[in-house]
Amino acid sequence: MITGAQIRMARGYLRWSAKELGEKAGVAESTVKRMEHDDGFPIARGANIEAVYKTLTEAGIVFLGENGDGVGVRLRKVSTVPVVEPLVVQKRSGTKTVRRRKAAAEVDASKPAPKNGRTK
Repeated sequence: MITGAQIRMARGYLRWSAKELGEKAGVAESTVKRMEHDDGFPIARGANIEAVYKTLTEAGIVFLGENGDGVGVRLRKVSTVPVVEPLVVQKRSGTKTVRRRKAAAEVDASKPAPKNGRTK
């Protein structure tokens, strides 16, 4: 469950006006303002609450439930997993073996990877 206070917090965190949130969510600005008016559960149709909730979560907002200190919001954590391209080609250059990684656009996903990890 989200609250009007959380919607206000989320909108402020994103630096969106009520009009901007309404446009992005496909609801009227007056609906956003009415939803934010009370600190408790928003007064609006279920579809409008869902549209606002979805818009804010897609923008990176995470709604925090009551944990004894009150409800809140935060931004979703960004994944810190590095993107590593697969090693796909070995070339011989003179006496040295040169290994290069193909750019993701060069890798043909339709071809199965060789079992030994080498390509011809």
